[in-house]
Amino acid sequence: MTNAALQNSESLDLRDVVETIPALVVCALPNGSVEFVNRAWQEYTGYPLQQMSGSGWQGTIHPDDLSSFLDVWGAALSAGKPFQTEARVQRADGQYRWFLVKKALAVLRNRTSKPSLHTLIAFEDIHERKQAQAGLQQSEARYRVLVRRG
Repeated sequence: MTNAALQNSESLDLRDVVETIPALVVCALPNGSVEFVNRAWQEYTGYPLQQMSGSGWQGTIHPDDLSSFLDVWGAALSAGKPFQTEARVQRADGQYRWFLVKKALAVLRNRTSKPSLHTLIAFEDIHERKQAQAGLQQSEARYRVLVRRG
């Protein structure tokens, strides 16, 4: 790698890196308050970064999933570990879709500042998979009813 390429890679901002991730991403402080969200998150939810301040981003999670999400979040936070869970997230049109939610901690260092801890939360769309699972469960339930009758 050339010196110029090395300098460019070292000067990459976390926001630039997050924009390349093919998922909805929230970068939060360890307490859950938002630092920033990527463009994919803003376009999906319809909320600009200003409306996501503090823990406002959590308002996009379906009310039926929020308590469980926050429980998993809190347990991972107190243990200092990553987590993975599923939750529905509201689109800009008001509809909810299922997402696989993964949280990881990232420690960033550069030549001019101390290491800083960032919490990256990535949301991967799994809606079609969840619908297929629900359809299979309904089909199995109907089959069991028919077998019991027979």
